[in-house]
Amino acid sequence: MTNDPSKSGPSKVETNGGSAKARSTGSESRLDETTVGPPPMPGAGGDFESWIGQKLGKYQILSVLGKGAMGVVLKAHDLTIERDVAIKVLADHLAQDNLALGRFFAEARAAGKLNHPNVMGIYEICQDGPMSYLVLEFVPGGTLEDRLDKTRVLPVLDATRAMIDACRGAGAAHAAGIVHRDIKPANFMVASDGSIKVADFGLAKGTGEGARHFTQTGMVVGTPYFMSPEQCETKPPDYRNDIYSLGA
Repeated sequence: MTNDPSKSGPSKVETNGGSAKARSTGSESRLDETTVGPPPMPGAGGDFESWIGQKLGKYQILSVLGKGAMGVVLKAHDLTIERDVAIKVLADHLAQDNLALGRFFAEARAAGKLNHPNVMGIYEICQDGPMSYLVLEFVPGGTLEDRLDKTRVLPVLDATRAMIDACRGAGAAHAAGIVHRDIKPANFMVASDGSIKVADFGLAKGTGEGARHFTQTGMVVGTPYFMSPEQCETKPPDYRNDIYSLGA
């Protein structure tokens, strides 16, 4: 990671209608010249809280929202336009894996094609030395799964609204030729107004002829409790997989 402002800064890739463009943020950057990156990525079980208060590019890290085998999700503040964002940092060992890195970027490109109130927005893809991360819309209400863990059941009106919003978000993806393949409450984010935003397109797959493939033939992907029989059998995906998962 480059800390010397006199040298070329980190490379960034921004989505633009689903494509990716690289740009340099060197000495002519609009950022403060003292901006530095966070400490190196901790290993498994590492102390991500040590990142709080530090800067990652133009983002001031505020808190750790969650962490798992794939990496960590941070809450941060965009210092240039004064808004909160979520930053999804890919685990260090996966950042060295071309297949995992390809899926990570595919998530951004898939979600970057969508502009819908029921889909979690993505702002940019960044690579800072060996570190790769996505900058996402910050959705303050946590996941629908978190809410279900607390309440066990939802009131009928809330459940109906959640399903309508989830269907609209999935429908927007289908209209863009994208099958999510991992529809479940853990991937439904609850916005401050109670609406649902579909998130985590890490397993999404395009249905067009030019779609790129990051899973091996015969590989089962998804969450078993919510997968359609066809998805379990590794048949070619289409939008009906997501419809089944919504019903499950």
